[in-house]
Amino acid sequence: MVGPLESQEELLSDFLVRDVRESDREAVLALTARTWDFGDYIEWVFDDWLNDTKGRFLAAEHIVTGKLAAIDKMTFLSPKEAWFEGLRVAPEFRGHGLASRLQAYMIDQVRQAGGRTVRLLTSMANSAVHRMAYRDGFTLRAVFTFWKWTLPSEIPAVDDQPLRRATAGEADILYHWWLRSSAYRSAGLCHRNWSFSETSLEEWAEATREGRLFVHDSGISNTPLPPPSVLLRSEARDDGSTLWVIEALSAHDDDLPGLLAALVRTARTEGVAEINGLYVKDPSLEEGLRSSGFVPEDEGEPLCLFELHM
Repeated sequence: MVGPLESQEELLSDFLVRDVRESDREAVLALTARTWDFGDYIEWVFDDWLNDTKGRFLAAEHIVTGKLAAIDKMTFLSPKEAWFEGLRVAPEFRGHGLASRLQAYMIDQVRQAGGRTVRLLTSMANSAVHRMAYRDGFTLRAVFTFWKWTLPSEIPAVDDQPLRRATAGEADILYHWWLRSSAYRSAGLCHRNWSFSETSLEEWAEATREGRLFVHDSGISNTPLPPPSVLLRSEARDDGSTLWVIEALSAHDDDLPGLLAALVRTARTEGVAEINGLYVKDPSLEEGLRSSGFVPEDEGEPLCLFELHM
């Protein structure tokens, strides 16, 4: 926990703002049950958020009725980088300034904890969040869409070179190629499964040790163009199958289709059931994704990444 709330009445006179408790579970899930057509992801992360000792999981309780009016979550992805999500306000309590007050409070909590950057992701259509972000000094850094490849998609009919796992000695070269050639696509940030944060050479070196950094089998020496490579994270799904989440891609536009097709072939060889990620809206990248059997989710709804530097 970042620290105790100061005077609760100083935040909002009609609401008691406190940390979420286990006893709030039912009320939180009821508040978020209709966020989207499928419901909300908060039911799957409630325990993680509740047990997060570095971030903050807040509830706003209406003083007169005792009803849960809003929730908000701040997570530290690194000691200097905070991520905002889970800001939800019950319909009957909208218009009281809860969302803006909670966000302002969370920004102050990040500052007090020594954080230097705050980021959040929201739908391009959510103009209310955009207004709130701009008012608080955030900058729009990039626009993404969510794409997914799943079995039993056909093997892409794209010429490609085989992928292999990068060696420890190649981490430095591939990391700096990514910085020079592809980091601009994602504002220099890596995808962290619906969030974004900075990366480092140390992370890429660790990825080679864990077998999570792939490069074209042709190698990386004596080339004037970015070596096609991909940094990913492997996760076990509930059904026991394996999911790959792409964190960073590096390739010249002409090489993107081949890189993605090779990744799909490698995934099928290794029994991976799904590959997904958030990708910058970019014609060459989207063409490569489609040709490799990826499909956009939610009809390709754009998501905006906002960033605030302290």
